[in-house]
Formats: sequence, C-alpha cells, structure tokens
Amino acid sequence: MQTFLENKKALLEEKRKTILGSLSTLPDDMHQRNQHVGDSIDKSKAQVDHAEASDLRLRENTELRHVEAALKRIEEGIYEECMEC
Repeated sequence: MQTFLENKKALLEEKRKTILGSLSTLPDDMHQRNQHVGDSIDKSKAQVDHAEASDLRLRENTELRHVEAALKRIEEGIYEECMEC
C-alpha cells in the first residue's frame, strides 16, 4: 500500500510528464513560422497564435516550477511542513 507521500510523488511526477509533453508540442521559433505567412489577415492570426503559445508556455513553465519544487520538498522530507513558518 502506498503512503500519502508516495502517492503524491507519483501524481506530481505524472503531472511533470504531462507538462513537459505539452511544452514539447508548442512551436519553438515563431519567427520562422511568420516568414511563411501570406496576407495581413494571416499575419494577424499568426500574431494571435504566437501570443497564445507564449501565454501557454509561461503558464506551463510556472506550473512545472511548482511541481518540481513540491517534488524537491518530498525528497528533502519537508513536503508536509508549512513553507511560511
């Protein structure tokens, strides 16, 4: 039977894997994509797509940092301690 921390660690590791997978599907270089864009409507759509991808990348990276910090606290044995105290 898994303990609470073992279960939490497994969930966090799965979450990290999901985030990394999501990040790997986002385009790395939007400038290259924009070079092949046609008219002004296409360029506007490309700019919106770029902004959305940037926002998603930022949110995913922030969540990844939180997950990795929680995993580190589990490894250090301080996961259940108050971080404010």
